[in-house]
Amino acid sequence: MSTLPEFLDASETEILESLKHFIAEENPSQEIAWTRSIKVMQQQFQRLIQLNAEAATYSLVLEYELPREGGRRPDALLLGRGFIVVLEFKDNQYPKPSDIDQAVAYARDLKNYHSESHETALYPIIIPTRGESCPAYLPSARIVPPHYLADEINSINGAHDWPLIDAKVWSEGEYEPLPTLIEAAYLLFNDQPLPQIKRANSANIPETVRHIVDVCNDASQTSTRHLVLLTGAPGAGKTLVGLQLAHTPELKDLSVEIKMRRKGAPAVFLSGNGPLVNVLQDALKHRSGARAPLVKGIKEYLRYHCIERENSIPPEHILIFDEAQRAWSADLVNKKHNVDSSEPELLLRTVEKIPSWSVVLALIGEGQEIYQGEEGGIQQWVDALNKCDTTSWQVQCPPQLKGALESSRAHCVTSPLLNLNLSLRTHQADMLHAWVALLLDDPYNNRDTLSKKASEIILSGYPLYITDNLDVAKAYVRERYTDSDKRFGLLASRYAKGLQALGIDNNQYYGQGSREKNLDYIKWFNAEPSEALSCCALTRPATEFECQGLELDFPILIWGTDYGFDGEQWNAKMNTTARIRDIKAIRRNAYRVLMTRGRDGMCVYVPTDHPTFSEELSKTKQLLVNAGMQELSKESYSIDPSST
Repeated sequence: MSTLPEFLDASETEILESLKHFIAEENPSQEIAWTRSIKVMQQQFQRLIQLNAEAATYSLVLEYELPREGGRRPDALLLGRGFIVVLEFKDNQYPKPSDIDQAVAYARDLKNYHSESHETALYPIIIPTRGESCPAYLPSARIVPPHYLADEINSINGAHDWPLIDAKVWSEGEYEPLPTLIEAAYLLFNDQPLPQIKRANSANIPETVRHIVDVCNDASQTSTRHLVLLTGAPGAGKTLVGLQLAHTPELKDLSVEIKMRRKGAPAVFLSGNGPLVNVLQDALKHRSGARAPLVKGIKEYLRYHCIERENSIPPEHILIFDEAQRAWSADLVNKKHNVDSSEPELLLRTVEKIPSWSVVLALIGEGQEIYQGEEGGIQQWVDALNKCDTTSWQVQCPPQLKGALESSRAHCVTSPLLNLNLSLRTHQADMLHAWVALLLDDPYNNRDTLSKKASEIILSGYPLYITDNLDVAKAYVRERYTDSDKRFGLLASRYAKGLQALGIDNNQYYGQGSREKNLDYIKWFNAEPSEALSCCALTRPATEFECQGLELDFPILIWGTDYGFDGEQWNAKMNTTARIRDIKAIRRNAYRVLMTRGRDGMCVYVPTDHPTFSEELSKTKQLLVNAGMQELSKESYSIDPSST
């Protein structure tokens, strides 16, 4: 970090040696890139000071490493009068979409996660070092050839009359990125605080946790039982709330001891999502060596306490049920365990055995029921409550569920804090969930709204790409995340048929000797990006069953014929012997899950380049384009600034 005059007074060799010492790794290609960018910056910053003497007070930060972000480093940050210019140098004539999105993401994350940048204007600028045309102005970034850089920065300065950013104060600011689910689980399990995320705070996550903790304290003091229903869009932080509650220190002393009952933790985190349980447990084991289960499977928990040992008393008072919208119906439980009760009924029956008091927190995702036995919805909880001793039960729920719970005899209290409607997973793309819901439900009558929402989502730094060339999609993610441990991978519907013709294996194998053929989803999510079984190898897709509740930084979704648009409406196919009440709703929910896994953006590959799919999916691809997705093709992968 230095002032511009200090940077200009240093020789190219001094700057290069300082960078090599700072990065501490041998990389000849990186050194060449640094040399090119240093030449450009020294020439252009000298001219900038000539244009505006005030620029001599600006500060420059080279290769600022975003903390806890896996090696992400913008090439340079210029700190001016209330603005920061993010400079990314690329050795080409025209930058690629991956170059542009990388720079935009740096600016977006500094704005959201750096404590001294929240109120600052950020300008991402991509400098194609071989470019010679005029600057190009995109909605979210600027493309500026080297010889125009000083003029461009000077024009930015002219738009601001704010105090100069103090470089020392800025450098001491906290950078606290939104943790992934795995990172959050690790921090909580090891009694470390979660980062104070501006976005999580604005989503009322701390207030929601506090509200549920208060419910638990009240249940303990009044010897009552409470069912708390927490709803939210995909990625809104429901699981994060549940994990925080399970590790809240002030609840540790609320357990009631009785004879013949072991004393355990006050809360247990249960999930019906097997892959999520296994991925979290594996990640925690390898990161901290922990062997105590952080998350338990709901089916095993209920089988133990309701079937194998009906008289057992759970050691916990607070049972957190993640993915509760996927609770099994009585028919499916009966089919699997020969017990005529739904999972909500078994859970409440189990809770009633706990002495003195208890709380069930059900985390309910909207529109994420994806298979048979998961279609009962909130009515299953109403039916379960009506089979309990309702005089001892109270229900806490968001306002939109009160009507559905009126048929329950339990006392119901509503709170808006029990509905999370701001997506944490997708950074600033608040409308992604609404856009996906509208797209998958009734796109024909909402074409203009879809396009407008997509434009706003993209402008916020969350790209929505579509392509008919899978190689281009793969090239994009590989180039965007070079030298980063970010996670990208393929996704596909379990019921998308014929993908083997594309070299894509989305099958679920059954029968003796076939288990090893299935996707090793634990390694797919947790292995190092360079390993063959990692998602970053881009060889096999995870389906809605493996990825629900988990996330990637950038997924490539392979669209199948199981949910295709015919020009007016969606048509669903599902080749299964399972008894599904509403195939269209189940397929719609599957694609809702698949389209909401990304933290940084997503790309949809519609295989119209292959004769097997070209005719059947052509209208689906056109719909996605009309809905606002940007085409990513061989022709568009290099952007000519003069044409923008």
